[in-house]
Amino acid sequence: MRALSAVAPEAVAYACTSGSFVGGIMGERAMREAMSRAGAADALFLSCTNPPTYDVIPQLRAELRIPVISANQVTMWAVLRRLGTRRWDRIRR
Repeated sequence: MRALSAVAPEAVAYACTSGSFVGGIMGERAMREAMSRAGAADALFLSCTNPPTYDVIPQLRAELRIPVISANQVTMWAVLRRLGTRRWDRIRR
C-alpha cells in the first residue's frame, strides 16, 4: 500500500470478486436479496475477474435477451465514474 500512496493514484480498483462467495449459500442469498431490494433488473452477472468474459458478453446478451455484465466491466465503470469521466455511460452499452 505504501507504493500506491507514493504515486497518489486517483482511484484504486480491487479486482477480487471471489470474496462475494465466501459466505456460502447464506451469503449468496443475502447478496441476491440486497440486489433485488436495490431495484436490480433481471440480468446475468459474470462474477470473478479472472475469466476472459469480454468476448462472450455480446453472444450471451443476444441468446438470453437480458443484460449481461461482468465484474471487470462494473469495476471499470466505477473507476471511470470516480475519475469524473463523463463518457463511461456510453461504454456500458
